[in-house]
Amino acid sequence: MTLPILKRRLAQLEAALNLIHEGVQYGVDTVEGIHQGIIDVPLEQLHLSGVIDLDQQRRQQLWNGSFGVVYSIIRRSNQVIQTTEEKIFSALDEQIDAQNNLKRIEYHPETSDRSTTP
Repeated sequence: MTLPILKRRLAQLEAALNLIHEGVQYGVDTVEGIHQGIIDVPLEQLHLSGVIDLDQQRRQQLWNGSFGVVYSIIRRSNQVIQTTEEKIFSALDEQIDAQNNLKRIEYHPETSDRSTTP
């Protein structure tokens, strides 16, 4: 496989992985919203019946201190994975560039001279 083809495939793979990370983020946001709505129903009923006194701020604090922590961890994990992948792709891209540069250098053993080709 030639280096330009390798570089193009690497870019395609990177684009696909970025799409996956965006999908994970969207999925986390969507599921969190659904769960928050489901949990809010019984809390609202308990509040309306006078069993507990929860205002919106207190409900948000309860969510953030319990279920919200899970979603925060998922988001952070997704960020860490994405950052690691970016570093790997950057290193691979630099390696491909280095190989391209090495290919442009011709070695002439009879003169022990190195010259670059256009």
